[in-house]
Order: sequence, then structure tokens, then C-alpha cells
Amino acid sequence: MPTFRFNCHLCPYSTNELTHFKTHAVVHDPRREFACDVVLLATHVLTVINGLHQESHYQSIRCGITKNFLPLDSTAVIAHILQITIPILKNMLLYIIWTGIIIFFITGYFGRLVCTACGKVFTTGSTLSRHRIWHHKSEDDKFKFNCKLCPYASNISPFSRLTCINCGKIFSAAATLSRHQIWHHKCPDDIFKYNCSLCPYATNHTNRFKSHKLVHDPGRKYICKECGNGFTNSQSLKCHELIHTGEFNLDTMKSIV
Repeated sequence: MPTFRFNCHLCPYSTNELTHFKTHAVVHDPRREFACDVVLLATHVLTVINGLHQESHYQSIRCGITKNFLPLDSTAVIAHILQITIPILKNMLLYIIWTGIIIFFITGYFGRLVCTACGKVFTTGSTLSRHRIWHHKSEDDKFKFNCKLCPYASNISPFSRLTCINCGKIFSAAATLSRHQIWHHKCPDDIFKYNCSLCPYATNHTNRFKSHKLVHDPGRKYICKECGNGFTNSQSLKCHELIHTGEFNLDTMKSIV
């Protein structure tokens, strides 16, 4: 049996610290409001007497939700946790299901974009707008630009793209226009860090120049008829040919718009 310097004569409490013993002696004050059922102890703090102190007598733990005391048994604790969490999970599942049903009906019936002329349903306003132009365009619909070969019409000018000032070829991307100008309209005053000795290609980027060297590999299957560069697939060849041909022809566009 361990021996202690200070032993309480009213309860089994013992300690070797004088300050602890003086603090403990206060719990035997009869004027305190809440008393322990097991030993003659009292405290003014209800949570302490219900939680921390009584656990020392009953060897139990207290549930923070139901405030009930549970025996120190893993099976009982797990069963209690399941008893609390299963109804919560059921309610969450029902909430998710009903929310999904409500969203489905809202988006399925009230969020639809329906063509008033034929009743077809579309998911986006732009798709519905194009559908009306193609299938239900009337003479009252005024557009600035109308295609002569099909019903397509728009208020955005097809000429507001990137045009080469030297030959008039039109491109949709600045990068393609830049490569076109290097290939066909490179000025002697244009200074680049890397210049290919086999074709007009030039760049200031080391990685791009290393990648470009591969197009001169004689084993490549797809060959450009304009410059003789080789590519591993037809899609890469088509993207490259745009540098020579342009993506749009100005004269053709003027004839159909």
C-alpha cells in the first residue's frame, strides 16, 4: 500500500501535496449546493459533480450528447454510439434524397429551354438560339450578316478575326497568325534566337526549337506538300497546313456573306 503525507479523515482522498490537500478540504463544506451520493463531498459546479467526480465512483464515462453515464465497456459504448448516429444518418439520407428529387423536378420541368415553334428541349440558351436561326428563322428576324449558302446568321462580323496584313488570309488564333507571318512574310529585320536552317521557322524558345527539329525527321509518315515538314499524325499535319493556307479565305467569305 502506498503511503501519503496527507490523508482526509472524511473520505478516501490522499495526496502528498499540501496545496492539493487544502483545495480538497473545501469540498467537505456543508454549505455547498450539490452533494455526492456516495461520499460526503459537495461542489458549486454542477457539471463537475455530474461528470468528473461521479465517474471516479461508478467507473463510467459520460455521453456528451445524451448526458447519460455508460459503463467502461467497449461493446456498450459502440452500441450507444450507433443508437445515436443511426437516426442522424437516416435523417441525412432522407434529406439528400428529397433534395435530389426537388432539384430534379425543378431543373427537369421549370429549368427547361423549349422551342416555342417545334417543342424541342435544349439545355443551353445558345443552343436554342442557333436552333431557331437554322430551323425557324423568319423574315422579321434582322441580322447584320447572313450566310448565302445556309440559314446561318449573326450580328458579329466574320471579318473581325485576325487578318494577315500582307496576304489577307484570316486566322482565329494569334499564334497561328504569328507562325504564318514567320513562314511567309519574315522580315530580315526580325531577329530570333533560334533559326532553322532547313525551313523558315524561327523562335526564341529553346524547347520549341528542339520540338521543331523533329519535323525534319525523314521517317515521318505525314508530309506537308507546301514545305515538306513531317508529322506523326494527320491532325498535326492539318494544324500545320493552316499556317500556309489560312483558316479562312477573305474572297470566299465575302462571296457568301
